[in-house]
Amino acid sequence: IGALAAVIYLLIAYWRDAPQREVRVRGAGRNVIKIVLDNAIPISIIATFGTILGLTDSLIVPRLLNILGHSQAEVAIMMGQVYGKATTLYNVPLALATAISATVVGHIAGEYVARNKVGFERKVNETIKISLVIALPAAIGLYILAQQVIVLIYTNPEGYIALKYLALGVPGVILAHSLIAVFQSAGKYTIPIKNYIIGIIVKVIGVYVLVSMPALRINGAVISTSIAYTIICLLCLIDIIRIFKLKLQWVDAIIKPACISLIMGVCVYITYNFTELYIQSTNIACVLAIFVGVIVYGLGIIALRVYKIEDIIGRSR
Repeated sequence: IGALAAVIYLLIAYWRDAPQREVRVRGAGRNVIKIVLDNAIPISIIATFGTILGLTDSLIVPRLLNILGHSQAEVAIMMGQVYGKATTLYNVPLALATAISATVVGHIAGEYVARNKVGFERKVNETIKISLVIALPAAIGLYILAQQVIVLIYTNPEGYIALKYLALGVPGVILAHSLIAVFQSAGKYTIPIKNYIIGIIVKVIGVYVLVSMPALRINGAVISTSIAYTIICLLCLIDIIRIFKLKLQWVDAIIKPACISLIMGVCVYITYNFTELYIQSTNIACVLAIFVGVIVYGLGIIALRVYKIEDIIGRSR
């Protein structure tokens, strides 16, 4: 219903402004169709690959667990713990990846079309930085408080180990989506396809190898997902640096957010354990630890000048 309402709104807005809009299209007929298909097909393939990565677990893992001696009931319980609990919480920071990707395309495309190398490079670095500013604290926070967050929401801790492993893949997923958006901004639609193919191969191999390990079982599927997206992310980053001759701002875009996130993680860990020891309440300690983490991370962002106060105020307006 929400998607339908959005489509209706966009159509109304388009038709309303149509008389004032002058559209000039270079080429006509088959040329326009060819341009659309050349752009749409690679984008659709990439979206399909993202779905395939998720489907591999549903198609392979239950059968593999049955072969390894687990009953249908046991498999159903394990799948529910991972995909009903852990994956749901894991998807919360990933929703931001979609928003970042949608925003990135328009901002970077203008600089690329104008052949403004300095502006293009600055905005790509800004994209990487904002992706990691969101992804790194989310990953560390979910990893440290995986059990506590699941207990807070679902009242029992089953599935928290899977959430820990998924948390390790959050930076890879968010940054991969943002980097793919950079390629799309520059009209390089086909380059991420090979990276996704490699990721899918790694994912499938990882599922068979890791799920077969008695110590991991279904958590092996989760680990393979994190590894696959991390590889896709690294391959996309290497391609961007190679193709666009990008000078990556390692300190501002990567090292500073990483250091602040680690400090935040230490503060969250200490706050939770200290509070839980004296209050004897997991839920209160968890909420307080999250609150402290937000404060520490925000102050760290400002103290290390990852973002200036003026930037933050300007973005909020």
